[in-house]
Amino acid sequence: MSQKNKRYETEWSFSFTDLRDRIGKMVEDWNEEVEVIKTDFSDSLGDKTEATVKLALPLGKSTVTALENDENLIEATVTHPVGEAITFTPATSPENVVELESKSENAVNNLRGKREHAVGLTPHIPLTIDARTGAGQTRFDLSRLQLARVDFRIGAGETQIDLPTADEAYNVQVKCGAGETRINIAENTAVNVNVKGGVGSVVLGVPANAALRIKAQIGMGGLDIPAALERLSGQRVMFTEKGVWVSEGFEDAAHPITVIFKGGVGNFEIKETETTIV
Repeated sequence: MSQKNKRYETEWSFSFTDLRDRIGKMVEDWNEEVEVIKTDFSDSLGDKTEATVKLALPLGKSTVTALENDENLIEATVTHPVGEAITFTPATSPENVVELESKSENAVNNLRGKREHAVGLTPHIPLTIDARTGAGQTRFDLSRLQLARVDFRIGAGETQIDLPTADEAYNVQVKCGAGETRINIAENTAVNVNVKGGVGSVVLGVPANAALRIKAQIGMGGLDIPAALERLSGQRVMFTEKGVWVSEGFEDAAHPITVIFKGGVGNFEIKETETTIV
């Protein structure tokens, strides 16, 4: 790698770290001492064979994981300031849509106080997940869930999404705001991932020797694609880069991974699945 490229990558790395620190400080300021309470919600699984889960998690630290029990479709504990509205709508047939929304009515006065969302979802039926996050740290550990489709709209901060194994491809859409986003794909997984980047870095963690087809475009920043992939088209012009890459044997692979990335300002990197950021 040339010294010019090294300097370029260092400059971008510094700017993203600074952005992350600023967002972290902003969230810390919101966590100043005010009276908070914990509110619990749940909805039974019953005889449901599929469901849609809608989550609105605007501020603070949020985690979404698989439940350990067989009884419920969803369990959630929300830590929030006294008086803040939390809306929970249980699933009803035939749509089986369950909704959890945390919100502040006053953009200035009601953004103070600690907020945490701990959400557990059933691993026993296919789920469609529609989630919106605001500012803070979010971990979507979906590695033990059955997914039909997922749609994430991410605000600002650090976000990690861990996807489950699947023989039949499912669709994942992620729209990023500002900050760091990492998406981890498990081994033996067929999946279609569509990411729209905002300002910041997006890292896609893939298994070793994964069958990949990547179509990527960045407005200002860099694309870091594994050298083992063949570049079919595209080039870099000044700060803009786009292209299509494919791994050998992709067309005949049992678990193909298709990725479309379109970014604004930042970096997009594909690397073997490893460490977490959240």
